[in-house]
Amino acid sequence: MSQNPAWRTYKYAGKKKKKRNVADEETTKRLIAALEKESIKYETYFKLIIATGMRRGECCGLKWKDVDFSEKSCRNVVKVTGEDILVKEPKTAAGDRYVYFSLEMASLLKEYRSFCQGELELHEGRSLTPEDYIFRRHGADLPMTPSTFTWRFKLILKKHNLALDLNVHSLRHPYVKPTTKKYLFFLVPMIQLS
Repeated sequence: MSQNPAWRTYKYAGKKKKKRNVADEETTKRLIAALEKESIKYETYFKLIIATGMRRGECCGLKWKDVDFSEKSCRNVVKVTGEDILVKEPKTAAGDRYVYFSLEMASLLKEYRSFCQGELELHEGRSLTPEDYIFRRHGADLPMTPSTFTWRFKLILKKHNLALDLNVHSLRHPYVKPTTKKYLFFLVPMIQLS
């Protein structure tokens, strides 16, 4: 062979991925303490991501029927994408999964459910149903969008002088990588972290 047949191959010139900042133990403790000073809706949403490793859109797509308090789990089968509220089934069977949460998270979810029931009775004159989204828009049978929570997360970080380079997705990492030594503190119940 007189020349390399791959000589015309070009190196991919796509965007380089930015290194994402992941909260360390101290930052996470401060964040959890900060969440406890926010409304129960935002406290529940962000702690659910921390406790289960769910994605933003997966949390937004949860309905009350997906939560099993006796098993301390929720069935995670839909996600919400974009501002158009596209709720869709997972692409593969692996996407249809159960995630488990602690007794403390179950208690917070029950408290939040009571709050939602009160809000619905006050503003819409009806009871909460299993078909209601856990994180729903006021006056609509639609889930809140992930961008709403992203925006709120940045406000919470700023208000409590936390690292502004954190993002909602970074909250998943301690759960997704639980065997990594630096993340083992997450195995301690969330109540003890505050």
